[in-house]
Parts: sequence; structure tokens; C-alpha cells
Amino acid sequence: MEKEELKSRVADNIAFYRKRAGLTQLELAEKLNYSDKAISKWERGDGLPDLVVLNEMANIFGININDFTLTDKRRKYTIIKRNKIVVGLASVCLVWLVASLVFVMLSLIAPEFKYSYMAFIYAVPVSAIVMLVFACVWKQKWAIFISYTILIWSVLVSVDLSLTLSRSFYLYIIGIPLQILGIFWLIKKDRKRE
Repeated sequence: MEKEELKSRVADNIAFYRKRAGLTQLELAEKLNYSDKAISKWERGDGLPDLVVLNEMANIFGININDFTLTDKRRKYTIIKRNKIVVGLASVCLVWLVASLVFVMLSLIAPEFKYSYMAFIYAVPVSAIVMLVFACVWKQKWAIFISYTILIWSVLVSVDLSLTLSRSFYLYIIGIPLQILGIFWLIKKDRKRE
């Protein structure tokens, strides 16, 4: 990458992330103990801040120092990738909120019901389903495999705890071929990429 292109990218990204953080040039300058003229100079591409200052700015903006060298397209991809993680985690948190509400409601309405804790046990496979859906939509093979694995074993544990079978270890034998199928799927996906 040419020096001028690098300056231009860093300049665009400093301005972009500063505005996204809702900071004026003066406010950013105060956080960095620099003048607003220095910020203006960097945003015009007339100069580059040193690595220490770039690192400080990255911390202020909540980004990696490498993000200052991204093009618009790559920057948007990075932001979208981070948003996907936030959406996925928020969805799983919603499942646990519902499980907590069910637990509290059961505890208040039917205090004699001693299995209200099962709401949390069932929340694990439901969370795995939510993660699996997002992983499939976003085509993340490792996330699909991990979600699938959690789903298999959490469903088996949930069934075991719900039914309290005398020979429940037989139930877990079902999980072995299902897990092997998941491993074969993962290997097949890897071979398709080659």
C-alpha cells in the first residue's frame, strides 16, 4: 500500500470513528491531550499520528488499531460482523429472560411446584436453537457445529432430567451417532472449500 493511500485511509477512518463516537475534533483532542488542529491535520491526511496515539484513539472508539487502515467496504463488513455478534447474544439473553420470568411466575403462582428450575434447563436447548438459526443464516460453519453439539446434548440432558429414567445412560447413546453426523458434516464442509 502506498504511503498516500495509507494516509488517506487513516484520515477517513479517524473522521468516521470520531463522528460515530459523537465527538468533535476538540473533544477528541482533549481526550488525547493534543490540539484540535492536530486532529484536523490527521483527518485531512496531511500527517499521521504515531502508533501510541492511534492506539489511544482505538481504545476511545472501541476498535482495533488495524481498523484505521480499512477501506469503506472492509470497515462496513467489520461493523456488520460485530453487529451480528451483538444481535446473537441479545437473542440468547432474551431466551434467558423468558426462562427467568417463567421461573419467577411458577414460583409465585405455584410455590409447591418443585420443578420450576426446569425453566433454566430448557433454556439451554432453546438458546442452542436460536444460536443455530443465526449461525445458519450467517453461514458460520463452526458456530453451526458448536450450536448443533450444544443442542444435541442439552436436549438429552433435559429429557433425562424431565423423565428421571432409571437407565438414562441409554438415552445418551442416541447422542453419539448424532454427534458423529455433525463431525462428518463439518469435514464435508471443509473439503468443499478446498
